[in-house]
Amino acid sequence: MVLRGEAVGIPLVPFYFDERWQAVEYGQAMAGQMERFKSRGISTTLFGDLHLEPLRAYRVQRCHAAGIRADFPLWGISMHDTLSEFIRLGLKAIVTCMDTASLPEAFVGRWIDESFLADLPEGVDVCGENGEYHSFVFDGPIFRYPVGFKVKGAYSKMFAEGGGGAVRRYSYLDLV
Repeated sequence: MVLRGEAVGIPLVPFYFDERWQAVEYGQAMAGQMERFKSRGISTTLFGDLHLEPLRAYRVQRCHAAGIRADFPLWGISMHDTLSEFIRLGLKAIVTCMDTASLPEAFVGRWIDESFLADLPEGVDVCGENGEYHSFVFDGPIFRYPVGFKVKGAYSKMFAEGGGGAVRRYSYLDLV
């Protein structure tokens, strides 16, 4: 299957990586991808980050090293306002990954809508900026047509964190 962004009228260029990579390996792969973008005449990248300054600085540094400008059109906008506007505009998304330390496992597979927003626990970043959840946007006013998908299944994985020996559990929704 060839992945394309035809539904929104832009090319989709997947960035595949090995989840076992350390930061150095990921950085090298990202630098290579940026060079490929530059060779295709791409001069600016857009990021949807809202407020995490260290992540923004990392992205700017990586893009700058490749001679590409990094732009953050949502930067500094309230998270609640951002998600409320996302919903109001009719964009449709489903939660595909979540940190069970932040959200109940039942959130994986939920549609992002008004009830999702209302059910988020206190202290959770409503846009998932701190890794609470990730989503797949599949339809809305900018789409020429909805991106079709089926739920293949759900599963969980445990990950050891840093040197402290803490283990975190993530739940995933497998889509095809």
